Amino acid sequence: MPDRELHKEVENLRIRVSELENQMFVDNQHNGHDLSRVIAEHNVLLMGRVFPLLSDAIDALEIFPAEKGIALRRLRAVLSLISDTSKAP
Repeated sequence: MPDRELHKEVENLRIRVSELENQMFVDNQHNGHDLSRVIAEHNVLLMGRVFPLLSDAIDALEIFPAEKGIALRRLRAVLSLISDTSKAP
């Protein structure tokens, strides 16, 4: 391959590398936004739904006589939430 063709090929490869680097940057930005959304959704789930159920379960066990049935229902509700969340797309 003559030098001229070689230089042209090198330049084409540099352009392609630059394009791929730009695409990777855009993809990383997009993925970062997705991750932030997922973290926010999990925080809402934990603080809005799981925490109150676990708190109720603890309260039910701390009273005398302990309300084991209530505590068990709250714990099963938490397990159900976790199961439903793990099935979500």
